[in-house]
Amino acid sequence: MIYTDGCVNIEDELNNTCNQTQEKEDEDFDLQASFIYVCFSNAMLFFLVLLQSALMFSKEIVYFCNEHKNGWYSTGVFYSMKILAEILSLIPALVIYTYLVDIYEPIHPYMFYWMLFFTFLSALAAQAFGHLVAILTLGNFVLLVISIPAIEVISLLISNMGTPVRRLHYIFQFFSNFAPTRFIIEAMFLLQYGFDRCRQKEVQKSLLKFKMEDDEHAHHETFFTYTIIMLIFNILIYRIVTLLLLLAKTNRYENRRKRALRIENSYQNLKPSNVIIPGLQCHHELTIKRIQV
Repeated sequence: MIYTDGCVNIEDELNNTCNQTQEKEDEDFDLQASFIYVCFSNAMLFFLVLLQSALMFSKEIVYFCNEHKNGWYSTGVFYSMKILAEILSLIPALVIYTYLVDIYEPIHPYMFYWMLFFTFLSALAAQAFGHLVAILTLGNFVLLVISIPAIEVISLLISNMGTPVRRLHYIFQFFSNFAPTRFIIEAMFLLQYGFDRCRQKEVQKSLLKFKMEDDEHAHHETFFTYTIIMLIFNILIYRIVTLLLLLAKTNRYENRRKRALRIENSYQNLKPSNVIIPGLQCHHELTIKRIQV
């Protein structure tokens, strides 16, 4: 599967359209199997990280709200430490996962490190998206469990898994910019089939299907850089939106103002107690006598 490059000459392919040989059928089968492998492995990773982060954050946010009301720490400190703790615990799991799914070392010696890099970016985007879903569902466990598979399916539908993104309607193309699975899949195909794996005047079938290929192979670096930029963009946008929603949920100006007014009114309406306990009276009279010598 990994040794099939899928490179064809456009003119020869058009001239031999009706001459489908067994070799070409085997090549198409290998390309299809490679496509399914890339989509399934990355979709499964995104789903697992999304599910874990959303479930954990929906439980932790309840304790955070109580502790935040007690003034233990601010929202920014909590979310920063939450991100740091999740990243540190995620790195060993991603290294093991990348080692298990990396079958491309025979064709690309340093493929493991690139896969680990993109897997790390994809996991960070899934974590941020999971936090956002947990806040939007307001701690409703049933709604959270229903929404996560729905989000995963929609994300895959606009991530080249069904119809290539560049053949979709412009509205769906716009929404696909917020699907991290799209860019991780495109990056994996560029690493596997791009960067001069095909000769001049040849095109790679899978990349041509995604409209990321021409017979000069001049735009692979541009598409590759674009995937990195968009993955980082997704991480930042989901983190920022999550933090803003968390701030709006836990630092509401009106609620704090009403709370301050209630405390002030309660203090003004406070009546002195008629109970007298010897030695604990709040009122003491002090008489100073002036003695002349």
